Amino acid sequence: MHDKKLSDKEEGLYVDLLQKRSERKRMLTTKIGDINNKLNQEFKNCNLFIKNLPYDLTENKLKEIFSKCGEIKSVKISKYLLVAKVKDQFVEQETSRGFVLFVLLLKKQQIKQKKNLTKKIYMDMKIVKDR
Repeated sequence: MHDKKLSDKEEGLYVDLLQKRSERKRMLTTKIGDINNKLNQEFKNCNLFIKNLPYDLTENKLKEIFSKCGEIKSVKISKYLLVAKVKDQFVEQETSRGFVLFVLLLKKQQIKQKKNLTKKIYMDMKIVKDR
């Protein structure tokens, strides 16, 4: 009887065993946890974290650089200001970090390639800044 339609205009029937609220909550929590774990495992090697990026690097430039390694779903850069106290003076340092989400799973070799590419990007950005 589950999903059976009584008329064309109505949604299908929902039929299930009667459960206490606590049982239903436990079942749904478990189901949601399983789905989240599956998604985490699926995207585990698709998302890269990149730190110590040059502050003036844009998301478009980062996407352009990493697009050589595969199809990119999204790129995000978060920029922040670090304030540290050094010898009774406050020192400000601009820094940023990025996240690159690829469409397909990455193999270990590709991850190493991307790490090397990130080092090269940083050096290239330093050279451009110094000019």
